[in-house]
Amino acid sequence: MANTPHNRAFIADASAIGRIAADAPVAIEAAADAETLTHAIGRAIASREARLRAVTAEDFEAIARETPGLRVARAIARPNLYPALQCVSAPGMVAVIVLPTLPLSRPVPSPGFAERIAARIEARRTIGTRVVVIGPRYLEVAVHATLKAFEGTDAMRLAAQVAQALDAFFDPLRGGPDGTGWPLGRDVYRAEVMQVIDQTPGVDHVLSLELVAEGCAPTCGNVCLRPSWLVGAGPHNIEVA
Repeated sequence: MANTPHNRAFIADASAIGRIAADAPVAIEAAADAETLTHAIGRAIASREARLRAVTAEDFEAIARETPGLRVARAIARPNLYPALQCVSAPGMVAVIVLPTLPLSRPVPSPGFAERIAARIEARRTIGTRVVVIGPRYLEVAVHATLKAFEGTDAMRLAAQVAQALDAFFDPLRGGPDGTGWPLGRDVYRAEVMQVIDQTPGVDHVLSLELVAEGCAPTCGNVCLRPSWLVGAGPHNIEVA
């Protein structure tokens, strides 16, 4: 072993020399170099800005929701969707559908509202990605139903309660199967509407049920929505037998 200052030890008590014992050598693994301040600052900035890069659909939605000065209730990103041609896949296109908090029944962003969100996303999108920010289109859906009430139930009050339950189910901000707003582009299923009516206190069973979509004849089937559409509750016709 080389005789260097690193291999020497200073012992104040010379009489202890004979009592010193050396243990088995300990293997020391090489450690990484200490992080420089510049690297730490860069890593902190990268971590802070990571969510502000519009790469995934979740990134687009988060950036839209966090636009300063705007109250964005919902933001849904749809990759490969061109609003004018919703039945065609458009690679490189991202449509961001946003809903403000008001008006409650059918919230739609103003042109300025959408432009501010679009400008924020534009500064963070990846090269080659085209982004458009729009509001949803509402397809008005009304329910025509005849139901049997339990004996002693007020028929007019029950009809109003059923209509309110249907309005709440179709609500764009608090409706839908999970209560977080009607899912964008989700069809209206007759079985789910039937369940909403059946669960209203006072309803014994449903005798007949039709769904009436805007511009369409009544149907006993489901109502289909396009990818950027939401449901707008129409004037329900509820009869209690």
